[in-house]
Amino acid sequence: MRRTHVSDQTNVKGVPKTWEDEADVVVVGYGGGGAVTAIAAADAGSRVLILEKSAAHRHVNNTNVSGGLFVSPNDPAKAFQYIKACIGDTVDDTMCQTWAEATSQNVAYLQELAKSVGEPSDVVRIHGAEFPDLPGAEGIDAYRLASGSGAKLFEILEKCVQARKNIRVAYSTPGKKLIQGEGGEILGVVAERDGKPINIRARRATILSTGGFEYNEQMKLNAFYGNPRYFYGPD
Repeated sequence: MRRTHVSDQTNVKGVPKTWEDEADVVVVGYGGGGAVTAIAAADAGSRVLILEKSAAHRHVNNTNVSGGLFVSPNDPAKAFQYIKACIGDTVDDTMCQTWAEATSQNVAYLQELAKSVGEPSDVVRIHGAEFPDLPGAEGIDAYRLASGSGAKLFEILEKCVQARKNIRVAYSTPGKKLIQGEGGEILGVVAERDGKPINIRARRATILSTGGFEYNEQMKLNAFYGNPRYFYGPD
């Protein structure tokens, strides 16, 4: 696993004496991103554990309350031009190219997932690029499901998660810190279950999909005018 720098405030160094749980892949956060990550890992043969801080009966995420729009470019080369124009040199070209190629398959990918769980798969094009004057903007399309918005999108993803026997979801189990080996590798997660810390080992990968920054007051102060701001979304 690639060495990853994690600040001392957010990690625990060294191998724990005991592991209370383990999986091949541990996904922290069960929104749309976490669901898709878990599905991909499970379909690649991994045993997956999703850690979700909310209780099952109160599980609401950003995808669930969103409009359900997703980008699916019609031309990966133009999509690459567009994303570079949007973000400049803040992300390297390899990652931008990966984004352009992968998101161009979003319509087909979501339709395949919907059909696999018996859900309608029709999509509707909503608009083009958010910044139409930027280079490559003509290669960008945004869609949503014809059957509904974000709640419907997550319903499909959740059904796909539930259909895979090699995915477990641990509700009321927030991830608290990363566990880092002496060589810098991430070994797993310290989570909280029933008010007590537990060590969860990730044999192959730990993936963070913990959503936006609405719970980070410093980031909100840096990014927004007019504070405090309150968000309608996850608990």
